[in-house]
Amino acid sequence: RVERTQEVYVVLDATRLSQQELPDAMKQADTWPDSIYERYVTAATVLAMAANRYGDHIGLASFSDHLELFIRAKNGSAHLHHCQEALAKQHPKAVTPDFNEVLSALRLRLRHRSLVIFLTDLSDPNAAETFTDHISILSRQHHVLVIMITPDSLQPVFQGSNISSKQEIYARLSGHLQWQALRKTQLTLKRHGVSLATATEENLAVTVVNRYIQAKQRQLV
Repeated sequence: RVERTQEVYVVLDATRLSQQELPDAMKQADTWPDSIYERYVTAATVLAMAANRYGDHIGLASFSDHLELFIRAKNGSAHLHHCQEALAKQHPKAVTPDFNEVLSALRLRLRHRSLVIFLTDLSDPNAAETFTDHISILSRQHHVLVIMITPDSLQPVFQGSNISSKQEIYARLSGHLQWQALRKTQLTLKRHGVSLATATEENLAVTVVNRYIQAKQRQLV
């Protein structure tokens, strides 16, 4: 059992990249569909409860084209409630992330070596390029993880069930090209000591907590 207390920060993307709505066939027609950002909020809340249970200090941040929110890492039920209230007030904006600005702002605020978990989407080529160009601002001192939601279609072209139509061929090729680009981003981030993991919309929270526990057990912070 690992007893050493860690500082853990979860950083939520509140830009146009997280505004995409997630269809849910189980929802009623008169309700709003979930967005990627709402899944981020759920995952951050579950992570905060898990970190608090392990005795770690949990912090919170969100960003648009600048750092919108920063809550320093603490623990305790009052702190969790404060984080939940702050998350409820945040909403994504139709702007492009400025990762140089965001990462620099975080670097100035993080006083101790921490586990920093980004919930963002790096399938956008411009976002991936700017993130990988500037992530060393943080990764030189902190252990950084990136976790993003990916659709089932994002996979190698020959993986999955048999193709049944011409339209599916084009869809598979598109998914393969996106998978290749994401794989390239993964390898680039790895050279900076940063791990990029993917999750479905349903298991995002589970993936985030599992990666936190793995980092804690390996004493990476």
